[in-house]
Amino acid sequence: MDLKKLKGVRDYSHDEALLLEKIHDTGKKIFKKYGYLPLDTTALERWEVLTAKDVNAGDEIKEQTYNFKDRGGKHIGLRFDLTVSLIRYVAEHQNINIPFKRYQLGKVYRYEEAKRSRYREFYQMDIDVVGGKSIAYDAEILAVAHELFNSLGLKNHTFLINNRKLIEKILSQKYPKLDKIKAMRTIDKIDKISKEEFLKEGFKEENYQLFKREFNSYEELSKEINQECKDLKELETYLKLMGVKNYKFSLKIVRGLGYYTGNVFETFIQGYEDVGSVGSGGRYDTVFERVIKRPLPAVGYGFGVDRILDVMLKEGLIPESFMVYVAYTPEEMLKEAIRIRKELIKNNIPTYLNYDYKSLTNQIKEAVKRNIKWLIIVGKKDLEDNKVTLRDLEKGKEEKIGVKDVLSRLGSRRKR
Repeated sequence: MDLKKLKGVRDYSHDEALLLEKIHDTGKKIFKKYGYLPLDTTALERWEVLTAKDVNAGDEIKEQTYNFKDRGGKHIGLRFDLTVSLIRYVAEHQNINIPFKRYQLGKVYRYEEAKRSRYREFYQMDIDVVGGKSIAYDAEILAVAHELFNSLGLKNHTFLINNRKLIEKILSQKYPKLDKIKAMRTIDKIDKISKEEFLKEGFKEENYQLFKREFNSYEELSKEINQECKDLKELETYLKLMGVKNYKFSLKIVRGLGYYTGNVFETFIQGYEDVGSVGSGGRYDTVFERVIKRPLPAVGYGFGVDRILDVMLKEGLIPESFMVYVAYTPEEMLKEAIRIRKELIKNNIPTYLNYDYKSLTNQIKEAVKRNIKWLIIVGKKDLEDNKVTLRDLEKGKEEKIGVKDVLSRLGSRRKR
């Protein structure tokens, strides 16, 4: 039997799973601070929902969607993102409080070419505001993302921002004869194609660098293109009020055609641009009106959890799994080790204890192998004096301390 996982999916090792927990837990904590509440929707959707023109970002999604007929003959599929389920949910629950602010994390599925940092099964973590008209919501979403990336140790992130109405206006003025949809697709992939390929689509060489550039402020952008965009100007005002500084404006950010209507965002980590965008989103003000015939402007942002995880792995930002290894010697000291460990667990100090006895040397080797920082040695002679040995495995230093002092000593070190 060939026991191998499918192409384009991944298992998560201990370290990777710990990072997933950290990303999810940090996200939940921050989302709730900003007034977002959890929503959990089904991974299975009716095929009509997944392929409805008004709820997805394009016809090509049909080819990327895992779908099948169940035993009852119903055509169903696995969600390709979390937004389509949000739209369906709102359509079914039109009595929800507006604005409806939700966060959600879950796996999504896309049958597409599997390659580096692009998976067929992967985690997404979304925040959306449905029914929020003010551009301040756009800024808040970026403020939430900004705080999350900082909290995860990814402070070198940059939000690239554009506006769909602005890019459409520029194309109408500079390239009225070009097919607008095709032109925007070309602009959207300008960093992935050569200059020659870009120019072949009908663009002028003088505008190549313009579309490639990243501007440090709205004022710098508007002066360069001699155009005004009220939404971008207002967005920058709110971003400054909310303390968000990691942003630039760029005309190359286009996002889903036929879906986004205003401000759009892409997020990159400096030094890891090859991983791709680690978060994206924007305004989609017309989707709900098309579906439920009720005007509900909306803005959302999706975190590429697996890509964030990949970057954190490369940065070595792996949280500790256990803080303390409780070792014991000789074997009959196991019961005393269990009692001491019980007190540590009561005080929420993560511990590891191997009930299958090994020599003290091998217990220490196991602790080092598991990247555990602290070691408590419960020894027969020490316990006669009501003491244990506390060893710092990183520094190689140890000391004898009273059993009653273990909690206070480890607790103080945990806060550092």
